This record gives sequence, structure tokens and C-alpha cells, in this order.
Amino acid sequence: NPTTEGDSPLGFDIDPDEVGLPHFDRAVIDRFPGLLSDVLKVAADDREYDLMLLSSLTVLSTIMPGVSGMLKKQLYKPPFYTLIIGPSGSGKGCINVVRKLADPWQDYIFDISKAKVKEYEEQKELSDNYKAQVRAAKGKKPVGLPPEEPVPVCQKRLHMSGYTTTARMIEQLDVNSPYASFLYETELESVNNTIMQDFGGYSYVLNQAFQHERIGCSSKTNGTSFIEFPELGFLATGTPGMLLKLIPSTESGLYSRLLIYRITGRADYQPLTSVDDTMCSVRYFERLGQRVLDMAVHLEKSPTFVVFSDKQRKRLDRYFEREYNNVRVFGNDDVASVVLRHRLIIFRIAMTLTGIRKGETKSTAEEIEILDDDFDIAFHIGTRCLSHSLLVSTSLKHSDTNQRHKLPDAQVDLFDVMPDEFKTSDIIDEAGVRGISRSSVFRMLKKAQEYSLVVLVSTGYYRKTEKGKNVKK
Repeated sequence: NPTTEGDSPLGFDIDPDEVGLPHFDRAVIDRFPGLLSDVLKVAADDREYDLMLLSSLTVLSTIMPGVSGMLKKQLYKPPFYTLIIGPSGSGKGCINVVRKLADPWQDYIFDISKAKVKEYEEQKELSDNYKAQVRAAKGKKPVGLPPEEPVPVCQKRLHMSGYTTTARMIEQLDVNSPYASFLYETELESVNNTIMQDFGGYSYVLNQAFQHERIGCSSKTNGTSFIEFPELGFLATGTPGMLLKLIPSTESGLYSRLLIYRITGRADYQPLTSVDDTMCSVRYFERLGQRVLDMAVHLEKSPTFVVFSDKQRKRLDRYFEREYNNVRVFGNDDVASVVLRHRLIIFRIAMTLTGIRKGETKSTAEEIEILDDDFDIAFHIGTRCLSHSLLVSTSLKHSDTNQRHKLPDAQVDLFDVMPDEFKTSDIIDEAGVRGISRSSVFRMLKKAQEYSLVVLVSTGYYRKTEKGKNVKK
């Protein structure tokens, strides 16, 4: 049964459009590498700027051959997952042109692979002909050295569609190695419809590929196979209703792996312009795609290991320790993994920005410390999208068909407005005004003690610690 407002740990229902999720701050993120700056020149407004920024970074993260880094003693590559959520007619379709950035690189890898497949087929034909001659000669070896049995070669196709069977996805991830595959869908419905079929339940593949975890597949027809280090990027758009079908609950591991952008606010009509009188806009992204290809070819020849500076690590730890404690204490502990994985997403964005700069300058440095500008950009995007993800997560906690949103930081705000010393009755009274239940307050106070945010001075009296005084700073 859906939680009633009186029992809610997060207060009253809210309209996400009234929250006013802010756009990215251009004062922070306008220090982009030249390639990204050129991509964003065509953005018509702040919303389109945000969507094209996220989509272009996601696309480019899949075109970083040889770029890697370590986080928590594990090797990671740049590709990450992005999901843009908004109502119909909210402007999600603007990202489709950004896909063209990947076309030259994907065609380049396809053509190289096609030539290798042709070479394999020719060698296989020679080997088969030799075996046929041996059989015809009844065991007598033909004149000349026997040709070697060639190793099978399959065609690489880096682009994947949402309508893909699980077996085919696993096979293609394996074939495409060591390059990243890219699953792109402007209609999340395609992914939903496939995942609901027996042949297309590939949610677990998405989960494991995000972490580069070993993926196994076993069937009577194809036998058993493994992918040791899958690489996959994912970009899709959809409506709030489509999201519920893909991820009905925050218990789904896929939700914590997504960088989510929730389109809010009024959508304005976009008038037609004279830019449609020529093919210039299409050719513009085709030319940018050629620049991406040049960048990728250079990166493949010059491996890159990306690292944080100590200052950057400490800034990440300060922020994410606070956010992790907040979701654990203030009624959102089911999304703790969302917080932790955004730390990895920030690292992957920073790796992508670092790779772009190296590719543009044709640097040959093997180990590169993330520039402070690139860290600031990645940190800003990751933390801003974390607020989007936490907001959207509140709508996934209900099993009824009507989506309801809450303020994800309702308990944080409640705790923050309390004075440095307060009584239990004071915080319960304030919680009642905010629509937060008594039971939620007592659970919060218990966890606040466990995480050293408050100390119990005497029965019914609490004092905030220094950490507790800074839950929103």
C-alpha cells in the first residue's frame, strides 16, 4: 500500500516542477575543452545546453581508447550511463544530433574489423580447401606446407540498440573488446519492451558492465562464455512513466548506476528559424565527428592513466561523506548506493575531459593528473545530477500508479533548522508542521547519534556535534 502523508518519513507530496532544480552553472562549466565548447555553441537555451552537455559527455566517454584510472583499488574506464527524464514535448529530442559525434569512430572501427573478417574468411577458405584435398587424396598430403588454422574473427559493431537480446548483447560486448560499446535510445520504451521479454532481460548485464565485472552466459545452443572486462556506455531519454517501468523500485541496482537529469519547469515553444534552409547544421556535427575520430586515433596510440590530486580527493571525500551520512540518517538509506556511485561517475566525467584535452593537444603523457578546471566541471555536473537523482528516487518508493514526489532532503532540513541544543518535543512539533511522522523523527534521532551528529545530554535533550552543525555545508 502507498505510504500516507501522515506516515511519510519525507513529508508532504510535492510537484517536481515546483522544486526548481537549477541548470548547470555556466560560470563553473564554461572552461571546457575546445571540442565541447564547439558542441554547445548550437544550444538554443539553458535546458538545451544542459541536455547537449550531458549527452555529448556520455557519447565521448565511449570514445576514449586507452584511457583508464583507479578508484578504490579497481581499474575503471570512462564510459558511464545517462538517463534524461522529462514529459512529452519537453525538448529531450535535441540530443539526437549529438549522436553524430560517434559515427566516424564507430565506422572507423567497423571498417578495420571488416577487413580483418575478410582476411579471416580467406584464410579459412584456404584451410578448408587444404583439408578437402587431403580427404580426396585419401590421406596423402598435398604438395606444400599446410595453411595454419585461422583464429575466428567476428565483426565489431560499437553501436547497440535497445532492442537487443541478452545473448546478442553479451556476444557483442565480447566481440567489441577492447573498445567500449554504446547503447543509445531516444525512446526508453524500446529498452523497457525488450527487458520485459524472456530473451531480453539484460538489466543484470547493464549492472555488471557498469562496474566492468565479469559477465557469464551459458546456453545449450552456444555453450558457456565469459567477458572479463566489459565496457559499455548508455544514453537514453524517456518520460517519468517509462522510468517507472524500467526501474519500479530503488532496490534495483540499475538506478544507482544512472546519471539522471530530470527536466522540470515550463517548456516553451521553439519557433522555426532560417537555420533549416541549409544542411550546415548537419554538416557541422559531421565535422565535429571527424575531430572526435582524430582524437580517438591519437588516444589509442598513447595510453593514458588518469589520477586525482590529493586536494581533489579530499574535496570528494568531504562532500560524499556528508551526503552518505545524510541519506543514512535522514530517511533515505535505500539510496546510499546512488550517492556512492556518483563519486565514480564524477571520476569518469573527469577522465573523459582529460582524454579530450590530451587528444586535442596530441600530448603523449602517460600519466595525467586531472586539471582543477576539469575536476570542478565534473564535480559540479555530478553533484547537481545527484540532486536530480535523489528527487526522482522519491517517486519510485510507491507501488501505486500515481507517481508522487517528496523533498529528498526534508529530514535534513528539519534537522538543520533545529538549534544547537533542542528537546525531543521541539523537533516533533516542527516535524508535524512539515508532514514528517513521529516514528521517522525517532528513527532519525537514533541514527543521528550513531553517526555522531548529536549527543544525548539527558532524557529528551540533544546537543549537535560540529559534524551535526554542518549537515548542509
